[in-house]
Amino acid sequence: MNSRGARASGRLFLAHFFRMISPVPPFLWSRTKPPVAGLRWILLVLVVLILRLPGADTPSRDLTGHAFDPLDHAPAGTVILLFMATDCPISNRYAPVVNDLVKVFASPTLRFFAVYPDPATTPAAIRKHQWDYGYTLPTLMDPEHTLVRRAGATVTPEVAVFSISAEAGKSPRLVYRGRIDNRHEDIGRSRPNATQDDLREVLKAIVNGTPLELHTTRAVGCYIE
Repeated sequence: MNSRGARASGRLFLAHFFRMISPVPPFLWSRTKPPVAGLRWILLVLVVLILRLPGADTPSRDLTGHAFDPLDHAPAGTVILLFMATDCPISNRYAPVVNDLVKVFASPTLRFFAVYPDPATTPAAIRKHQWDYGYTLPTLMDPEHTLVRRAGATVTPEVAVFSISAEAGKSPRLVYRGRIDNRHEDIGRSRPNATQDDLREVLKAIVNGTPLELHTTRAVGCYIE
């Protein structure tokens, strides 16, 4: 079939399809006024546009572009998502703290991931950022904010800690979301040293087997857009 024939067949198929879904009785098809048919077209276009919008199922990706979700199908244990940005001064100031936490607590059952939610940040920029600040933890890009939504994160730096059950079919459970520590009280207001090490205390409780319920704190940093 040539291209003209293919287009004609396509038009016939669409015409038949819209007649099937049309609320207008068959004997009025030839007399249907444009507003009725136009409304049907508009509704269909809206449905298609909604289906094409980025959704919660759009996966995060590693720096090679492969889809990877650190929460789905993860082995039992704990997953820590550290939301960060290459150009956020507050986020960058926490590099030594993050590196120390990874060094002390990372294990096969306690897994850290750096998550970059800015869709404009390239893999090359992320690799440079990791090198400059000495990060060694696995890294993910979240341009569609799939992990941002699941965690409820709003700024960088912000952390979300999920408990992964060994029971099949049980969803990851958020047990902590918020700041790494209380060094930054607000934008432009900070302490020389933290007096509350929130994330460290959560990780200690997990290592010691202490049951945790959801606890949140207010993170201070650069807004995720």
